[in-house]
Amino acid sequence: MCIRDRILLLIPIYGYSQDTNEIDEVLVTGNRMETSLMESGRNIQIITKLQIESMPVQNVNELLQYVSGVDFRQRGAWGAQVDVSLRGGTFDQTLILVNGIKMNDPQTGHHNMNLGIDLASIKQIEVIKGPAASRYGLNAFSGVINIITEPSSENQVEVSGSLGQDLDTRLPNKFYGGYQARAAAHLGTGKSRHFVSASRLQSTGYRSNTDLNRHTVNYQGLSKTKMGDFNMMGSFVQNDFGASGFYAFPIDATSEEQVTTYSASVQHSVQFDKIRLNTKAYLRKNFDTYTLFRDAPEIFQNNHRTDVGGAELHATYKYRIGQAGAGFEYRQEDINSSNLGKWTRTNLGFFAENKLFLPLNLALHTGLYVNQSNDFGSQVLPSAEVVYFIYEDLSAYAGAGFAFRLPTFTDLYYVGPTNVGNANLKPEESINREGGLKYQHGAHFAQASLFYMTA
Repeated sequence: MCIRDRILLLIPIYGYSQDTNEIDEVLVTGNRMETSLMESGRNIQIITKLQIESMPVQNVNELLQYVSGVDFRQRGAWGAQVDVSLRGGTFDQTLILVNGIKMNDPQTGHHNMNLGIDLASIKQIEVIKGPAASRYGLNAFSGVINIITEPSSENQVEVSGSLGQDLDTRLPNKFYGGYQARAAAHLGTGKSRHFVSASRLQSTGYRSNTDLNRHTVNYQGLSKTKMGDFNMMGSFVQNDFGASGFYAFPIDATSEEQVTTYSASVQHSVQFDKIRLNTKAYLRKNFDTYTLFRDAPEIFQNNHRTDVGGAELHATYKYRIGQAGAGFEYRQEDINSSNLGKWTRTNLGFFAENKLFLPLNLALHTGLYVNQSNDFGSQVLPSAEVVYFIYEDLSAYAGAGFAFRLPTFTDLYYVGPTNVGNANLKPEESINREGGLKYQHGAHFAQASLFYMTA
């Protein structure tokens, strides 16, 4: 394999504060083991609920524009389609999680952000920069974005709307604009909390064939029982839009895309003394219809359906000087497409990690992920991170890790007027080395890091 230098970059220092004398300890929940922000040997940025409430944003897409190091590319008006990437990678190389559930679409990363999440339900967003495959497995190539949601502790109902209109006599259609309406409710008791939301967004865009028509419904329920804690989620997103200039410029001036996504998951966790057992299962269905010429669909039209299902079991154990975790996950991806054909691939992953506090103010975090794919064989992905606490509020860290990304079905099999896939593609592989400093004092936090990646 040819090794090339991918990125050499100094991340600028960023910081945040809030109007209190102290901030609560910020925990990175990630996908499995919790760790504090200062103890983590990674470049991680946390967007808290308090920060979200102070930002001039109306949805998740707008929110991510405020995260340093995130490359945010929005197609069309009102966020018709959004691609998100980290550290110079592509949108296919960033893993998207919602409460630790993988939301990436195996057809194409263009659909990864078709989430339907209501901004009012977000507790915090964790942005992990750089490869993290030893901890998260598939496709955590250039970074991970984990959106954590939960119902409010108080019963409340929210209704909101917005309207925009523009007049430009130089354009064929003088009037362009749109409206958005949403309703949400937080309901339940202390041990059983529920959140449900629905929204409707319609826009004529900002020029010809940039219209948008979107519906979303979202639900989350948290229940604490004698058998453990349950977290149930479900969402529906219907997103139809004019796709002028999206994929095949300049011949796609009248193209259209219709994307409908269903997702559901259930998670369970239970504590046995020092051992915590976690299980999860999820399903995701995505229907995508792309029409090159809106008024003549018979000339060129693609119909894709992807079905993704997965399950995970893992356990963590806290001991006197550290914490250990291990488990496995299974994921199956199916596609039935008029262009790409019918394909099924499965991945079985085994993982283990250990966080150890050592003398001399040191902490060592090691991890290993072993993946077995029916299409691409086996991959072994280790990582190691060390943290040195210089002072109580200042730490230095360094680490290295391997990562890989499976080609999407579009990468492999697509045939179109401007792009052709390659069925002989192999998974992308990379090695990342990183070091940096973290500082936290009172209500202020800052970090800087230097990384070097080869792929």
